[in-house]
Amino acid sequence: MYKKYIAVLIACCVCGVLGCSDENNSSVPEPLEENAKQMRGDKVLGAPCESTLECQGKMLCDGSSEQGYCRPARCGEECEAQDGVCVGIEGHPAQCWARCEQMGSTEGLKCVDSEGESIAIPEGRHGEVVTFDEMSSVLDLVCESTAGPVSEYGPTRRFKFEITAQDRAFMVVNTIPGAGSFYPLTMTLPDEQVIDLLGDYRHHNARLGDMEGERLVNQGTYGNISIDWSIMFPYSPQRQEVVQAGTYALEVQGEDDLCLYVLKEQQDAGVELDINIYFTDTYEFNAVEGSADEDLQEVLTYVDEIYQKAGISLGKVRYFDVPEEEAIQYLVIRDVEDIGKLASLGRSPGRSLDDVLSVDVFLVKGLVVQQGMLLGVSGGIPGAPGLHGNPANGLVFSVSSLGADNKLVAHIMAHEIGHYLGLRHTTEFVLGGPLEETFEEYLGASDPLEDTPVCEAIMMGPDNCPDVDNLMFPAAPYSGNRSVADISEDQATVFINSPLTK
Repeated sequence: MYKKYIAVLIACCVCGVLGCSDENNSSVPEPLEENAKQMRGDKVLGAPCESTLECQGKMLCDGSSEQGYCRPARCGEECEAQDGVCVGIEGHPAQCWARCEQMGSTEGLKCVDSEGESIAIPEGRHGEVVTFDEMSSVLDLVCESTAGPVSEYGPTRRFKFEITAQDRAFMVVNTIPGAGSFYPLTMTLPDEQVIDLLGDYRHHNARLGDMEGERLVNQGTYGNISIDWSIMFPYSPQRQEVVQAGTYALEVQGEDDLCLYVLKEQQDAGVELDINIYFTDTYEFNAVEGSADEDLQEVLTYVDEIYQKAGISLGKVRYFDVPEEEAIQYLVIRDVEDIGKLASLGRSPGRSLDDVLSVDVFLVKGLVVQQGMLLGVSGGIPGAPGLHGNPANGLVFSVSSLGADNKLVAHIMAHEIGHYLGLRHTTEFVLGGPLEETFEEYLGASDPLEDTPVCEAIMMGPDNCPDVDNLMFPAAPYSGNRSVADISEDQATVFINSPLTK
């Protein structure tokens, strides 16, 4: 049965999870004004800041901590001029730090020893080492299940969990540590209705193809998860009847090393989305520079403008550098496997559920895979919320157009995050083609939302498609058509139902 998904996976990778080609803890700041570039403040190395304009000399305001941190973008002469110390801490690349003894006040800072120096780092610094066990505890990851009946697919495991009347939606995530495979089969609702997850409730099935063939194991920050499978309930407002108060039973084909966690979204759902931006171009464009870069901040402003149509907004934006060796290796992605290797370098940015529920976004110069140029790649539809440091984590996208077409870059980022939160393409590039029937049977040739139009003639080109202006159309808009992308009411509901909007 599952060999049929190989052809589906190819189509899904080109225009599904991967997207398609047309060739600090801070709120989103406004771009710096041109005439203000020369106006610099007098804050010294290590001083708290909200803007680069507050820092003296050539220093920038590093937004990777809540209070900001004035520092040079790189180690070298500017760091020496500030009498700073260039060391790497917490597994991150070397940066310029203030010495504790030179700080007039250490409020909001803590002194740590590194390479024989006492340096002042922010108390709220993101990226402190959070172990896999700590992250798992926050997510309430359970790796105990009972044996279920032997199905036509093999032995099964059964998980039970509770949903309350205060919950409007929930996400179920199965994981496995090794190279084994598993398939969610059925969900028994509190009213004893049994849902066929592979057939009737099929729109999450993009992960089916990933279960075939070899996968990355023991990879990344934690190396504990090889693959996950996330299912959103409901995946569309039209399936709201699947959310009931009471006990649920999930039956999964697989062995006893399966794990599960459940995240619930209550009636008073949140409307902010936190992201963690990872930089691979650490020699020319690193996390410190990115947090103050006019073009990137303009991109984030545009993303925020797009999401306002769904009633949500960007919340905390944190900035990290990928470790130096990997940054060089993955600056341009040339192999599908490297996407997972890069994505697995994310880490939980903190120890609270609010910290864990954030999206890792990896910036690269190019994605040259599958005999073509891709714009972006999402780790899943939906991705596993809060499960950092594994090959199916977050999203990777190209910023090759940054500075030349910031609205395009913003559209790509917003589109791929949309996938990660659970949105499918409005129409797949298979409708009307030879793969349509297979795609429709196992995944759906269009999204399951009733208020998004479908392009019946998409194989003829996007020009006359009624959904061409939608955020989740499978091709990026032409340069002459950079209006703010449409988001339907049902798509907005999917955003709000995601545990990642808080």
